[in-house]
Amino acid sequence: MHAMTKKNRLGSYLRIPYTLSISFLLFSPFSIFSEEGRADISYSREKLHILPEVFLREQDPLERIIFLHIPKTAGTNIDVIANSISQKEGKFHYQRLSVPRVSGRSPNLITSDWTGGLKQLENNPEILAQITDSFFLTGHFPYGLHLHFAKPCKYITLVRHPLERELSSVNFDYQRGYIDTHESQSYLVERMIDNPQVRMIAGVEYMKGVCTEKTLKKAKENIEQDFILAAPSEDVDSFIQILASMQKWGHLAYAPMQITGKKVIGKADSFLIDELMEKHQWDLQLYEWVKVRWKLWKDQAILMTKKLSADEKVLTVMPDYMTTHQTLLLTVFAINSYNQQHSNDGLLENQQK
Repeated sequence: MHAMTKKNRLGSYLRIPYTLSISFLLFSPFSIFSEEGRADISYSREKLHILPEVFLREQDPLERIIFLHIPKTAGTNIDVIANSISQKEGKFHYQRLSVPRVSGRSPNLITSDWTGGLKQLENNPEILAQITDSFFLTGHFPYGLHLHFAKPCKYITLVRHPLERELSSVNFDYQRGYIDTHESQSYLVERMIDNPQVRMIAGVEYMKGVCTEKTLKKAKENIEQDFILAAPSEDVDSFIQILASMQKWGHLAYAPMQITGKKVIGKADSFLIDELMEKHQWDLQLYEWVKVRWKLWKDQAILMTKKLSADEKVLTVMPDYMTTHQTLLLTVFAINSYNQQHSNDGLLENQQK
């Protein structure tokens, strides 16, 4: 989408639907498309989710938040919103620790001894000196970043059903051109480490060796002790509402980001499902535990959701954010008018910058 003024962009959003650059959402295993330009392909949903503030039971804002962003768990939505709030209000420092890029290797690929974005910190320790006392730190890295700070920090995270996360990972890496069709199953079974979610939450020292019930126990202990929010990825809207309300970010609207639009694997056959479930048995137990724990916590924490009037203004992250990096302040009426013209299943392709 070409650059526009905010006024012209909004007019475009409300008058005409997006022209999508894909004609179908699921590629067969035999689909072939050009490698050129795949590395920066990013898709978002067209339809906006309106997330009003919720009233919480006795929860003060946090000064220092570390978002342990497990790849392919809907976490990009949290990153985008936190970055937008930081730029808009300047009340806290937003910093993402990116996984150092290696040619031909996906930054989402987790293998033995992987530390992800912590490598950037090792290579550039001066990053710490640039971080203010109030911050939102995020990235793909294992638990342990808090040890770099004298003052206490709290973590947040999302976890996902391991079968869904693993298939989403291989499809996303295919979409980005890191693997070809014939590599997909070996990529899932052989290259990716087992139980990456448990390992990441347990800590750096658990990113190698055998993952056991002891590792799962450590992950649960870390969540109980140091995580203010830990939720299943399918409830990301509630997660964002609670985080935004807790931090006094106000009402929000957003289009889900980093959707995989070009797939090499759809529903896996029963043999592959069984193999993946055995490989990631501790991730499955962690996911089920977090899911139950989150529901109980949420039921106790949320008192009520604020009702929004049609003229209430909402900070809105539009579907083209990954291209424009801009947000709009829209009324609820304008958002609903926009949504009437766009499908919840529609995808917009962004050239990610």
